[in-house]
Amino acid sequence: MENQQNINPPEDQPKAKRTFEGTKANLPKKKGKKIIIIVFIILLLVGLGIGGYFGYKLYSSRNINIAYCSNKDLVDKAKFYISNYKIDELKTLTDGIQKQKNYKKDPVCLYPLIEYGIVAGSSDTAVNNFNLFKPLYEKNKSIEKVYDFNAQSYEIMQKQVEFQSKQKKLIEENVFYGPEVGQ
Repeated sequence: MENQQNINPPEDQPKAKRTFEGTKANLPKKKGKKIIIIVFIILLLVGLGIGGYFGYKLYSSRNINIAYCSNKDLVDKAKFYISNYKIDELKTLTDGIQKQKNYKKDPVCLYPLIEYGIVAGSSDTAVNNFNLFKPLYEKNKSIEKVYDFNAQSYEIMQKQVEFQSKQKKLIEENVFYGPEVGQ
């Protein structure tokens, strides 16, 4: 036992202050408050960043680029051409709409295309554009304010498109023979 050193400090030296009790740190109160505030601010900024990102994704998926098709002049022309069966003028208008970059993502753009397909008897145009229109209309019914379009109008349009599609299939299944020439 002679080789063992005395582990206890001499009584004239102050004891070292313990910095840990169990699992909690004994930090000075000002420093602890600063750390808590900094951690809170960081978490708040991260939360705002994540919320902003997902909010923007949701906003951008619902509010589509409708600057061209929401043009009052274009909408008024479309309403007039549709209600008065001005097929040639409606065709010119729809050609202009199809040249726009995001027209397939805008129900306000697709509506005149569907109506043109219906009145011109182009079932492919009507069906293809209606298939694009349907999920957009169900997510965002803003078109109701633009064209005085509502759920009843939607059901009627859907039936017209389905009717044209069925008619096209019937025509494709049947072969019509005309009179024989030269006999």
